Amino acid sequence: GYFHHDNGYFNEKIPNCPQNPSVPDCYGPIVDLWDTTRPAYGVNSSCEAFYRQGNMTHGCEQPGPRMPLYTVGPEMIYEEKLFVDRCLQIVDEHPSDPETPLFLNYDSHIVHTPLQAPAPLYHSFDFMDNDWDHHRQIYASMVSYLDTGVGKIVDALKDAELWDSTIWFCQSDNGGPSFTGDNHTANNYPLRGAKYSNWEGGVRVNAFVSGGYLARVAPQRVGSKLEGFLHVCDYYATFAYLAGVDPTDERAAAAGLPAVDGVNMWPYLSGQVATSPRTEVWNDIGVLTMGQYKLYNASGPYGSLAPDGSGDAVQQYGCFPGVVFPNATTDYYGPGWITKGPAWKQLLLQSKCVGEQRCPNGACLYDIFADPTEHDNLSGDPAMAPKIQAMRERLAQLEATYFNPKRGTDDGLAVQTAQTMWKGYWGPFVFP
Repeated sequence: GYFHHDNGYFNEKIPNCPQNPSVPDCYGPIVDLWDTTRPAYGVNSSCEAFYRQGNMTHGCEQPGPRMPLYTVGPEMIYEEKLFVDRCLQIVDEHPSDPETPLFLNYDSHIVHTPLQAPAPLYHSFDFMDNDWDHHRQIYASMVSYLDTGVGKIVDALKDAELWDSTIWFCQSDNGGPSFTGDNHTANNYPLRGAKYSNWEGGVRVNAFVSGGYLARVAPQRVGSKLEGFLHVCDYYATFAYLAGVDPTDERAAAAGLPAVDGVNMWPYLSGQVATSPRTEVWNDIGVLTMGQYKLYNASGPYGSLAPDGSGDAVQQYGCFPGVVFPNATTDYYGPGWITKGPAWKQLLLQSKCVGEQRCPNGACLYDIFADPTEHDNLSGDPAMAPKIQAMRERLAQLEATYFNPKRGTDDGLAVQTAQTMWKGYWGPFVFP
């Protein structure tokens, strides 16, 4: 069997919670990037706390007047350093025998909120100007740190004589967030939209495949660029194929659950076939990419029918970022234009990444091959009516398989069990 290691952002310890585990801090998925024992939710000045405990000979910094306190600090307590160091330890301790397989899942917490970076690296980008509160400078610092960390892991694999049998998959989980003033200032230019939206800027992300194994078995693919679709769920089917196992989930099938959605992409990635076996991407309820066309129904989570009774669809969050964003004149503190719903949705509309797209006939339709920036809505063209109808019918088929069970509510027992049974990590808390 495989030595399986899961290391990174989604395997962090839970925040230290007070005696009452029902407070929201216990459930926050976002933690400070400085490794301390203080409660962690968002940016909470834990770097300052570490300094005041006498653990450092120099303090932490607040680079801009609107940035949270102590955004720049020492590498010695930087969370990402712990993740990289753990990956290096795993590789170093793994047998170099190619007959002993290794599956290592490294989920970086950067580049991600909160915007925090080690001081020396941050100051290496002091030359950057026309910046909003030093956000792009911190982003550049985090990207550079991640790049260096990946390089260290690659070097470790080579030193352990594992690189020639390694295949490395890397993919972002979503487009960059381009909203709110304090911690979300990514730029998806030239794509439209941002994280939380279904516009291309929210769902089309950077990805690559590398490794010595790819160079050995498919040298013609090294350095090439592929334009075909690949969905994150396809990695499961692809990994299963490479490991020589059947991806079918028999227990799920017996329980009447939907089949595995993933498609084995190895024939495409290795050059055995010229085109991707995936021809559609079901982006969301009411949103479908089929071939070159992408349909936004008014029924989607960010869509609605125009209130004037015209039958037009309205899609939100469709901003067009500039080449340099955020810049020195970016204004994040104007009034938002919705005040109800989840807090994150309110924040999304309090930024420059807003934009309401109105589309005739109850839908928006784009040719994302010819128009990847989604400027030219085609839904008003009578010739596209059959395409819209066909895509709506396909959406209805897909949405019939939507698995959305009752997920319950926050339960203090989850926190208690994590602290007492799982050494501070999230784990099962309901037992038969």
